[in-house]
Amino acid sequence: MSVYSEYLRFFLLDSFSGTRVLSNYRTMTDSFSWSRERLIEYQTQKLKALLNHSFENVPYYKELFRKCGMVPGDIKDLDDLKLLPILTRDLLTDHYDLLSDTNNKYRVRIYGSSSGTTGIPVKYVHDGNCEGAGIAAGYALYSLSGWRMGSRRLHIWGNPSSVAKWKRSSSRLKRLILNQRNYPSYLLNDPENYNGLLSFINEFKPEFIDGYAGPIGSFACWLREKNITIKGVKAVFTTAENLIYTHRSAITEVIAPVSDLYGSGEINGIAIQPVFSDKYYILGSHVIVEQEDFNDSSALVVTDLDSRLMPFIRYRIGDVIDALHKPHNSEALPFDHFNFIDGRIADFIKLPNGIVIHPINILGGTYLRKYPEIRRHRVVWDGSVLDFVLELSGRIDMVSLQKAIQENLSHYDVSFKITVKDRLESAANGKFRYIEINDLSVK
Repeated sequence: MSVYSEYLRFFLLDSFSGTRVLSNYRTMTDSFSWSRERLIEYQTQKLKALLNHSFENVPYYKELFRKCGMVPGDIKDLDDLKLLPILTRDLLTDHYDLLSDTNNKYRVRIYGSSSGTTGIPVKYVHDGNCEGAGIAAGYALYSLSGWRMGSRRLHIWGNPSSVAKWKRSSSRLKRLILNQRNYPSYLLNDPENYNGLLSFINEFKPEFIDGYAGPIGSFACWLREKNITIKGVKAVFTTAENLIYTHRSAITEVIAPVSDLYGSGEINGIAIQPVFSDKYYILGSHVIVEQEDFNDSSALVVTDLDSRLMPFIRYRIGDVIDALHKPHNSEALPFDHFNFIDGRIADFIKLPNGIVIHPINILGGTYLRKYPEIRRHRVVWDGSVLDFVLELSGRIDMVSLQKAIQENLSHYDVSFKITVKDRLESAANGKFRYIEINDLSVK
């Protein structure tokens, strides 16, 4: 595939959608080879431009600076960004109109909302450059694992209402430009459809697959049980959900190496764990990421350097990681990284004794390797008892599992039980919720 062919597809995509994917993509991929000093200089320049724009044009930020007794010029470097308060999802919802640029100068406005299946649902709006930068960020991060514009790609995504839009001529044209086929993720709620997806893949022969981690992982587990291996796929890009050990190992074994993309609807393309890497690299030419202390972990705070119509400055995105790490001199990329995503803030449980835990980690990779019969699991908290709800592929040593969980919970002083179900259902869009909190005391 020639560079000219790639750029032609980018040009057609931008012309069709009114975005600026190509120019952003070139800058972002160029930044892979920047020095650390050049990256920080670029971030500082972009940040100052964003702050000046927000102060002049966005009522929320003009008032925020006034309340803080500051002007944008007081933010002289990246460390000074901490002088500004954090933007929460609640604030985004409560001040939606005030967070938008008051000038009617944006030819393209793209309205969106988060699904809300793993946290607080929010609405947002992107201008054409912001949307293009978010798309470009995802593609740039894909390129670290060998993807190129025009590579045959299978996209596993969507709930019934969004899938209905795939019939539109605009959606068909976009898929043609991208050389992409779509498969509805919600169909994978029913294992009866796995054969259909397998036939679809064998017919299309994708070089890359991307989509929800849960449905792809469940499909891969089924393939492994049937001793079926898919050939020709170079990488599988998972996203939108925490990638659990069982799914990662199954996808790698029967389809292709996994690259896990991290982002959100509000801010796309934040970080990626490329194939054969144990680090999530943050795309520093697109975002500034900070860490906020949260129960011995670090909550992510993200600034989108390319947002203008609705600026996201110090946005608490709702996810928790191990910690931010600076690059070593030997690193090929100049970006900060983290090692794993610990879960969503909304999924942490406060026990009656005041201890805060993330129960998914109790059944982490160690236990799932020891008990491969656990196909899927969900933790349900009712305010007094942790219920580990399991979907199994075969008989399991329940006494041993109970003992293992008991040992892991010994210092939390909390009761638990184990429930086995024939099948754990996913949400309508195919995403799987691993934690369900039914604690009336916190509502």
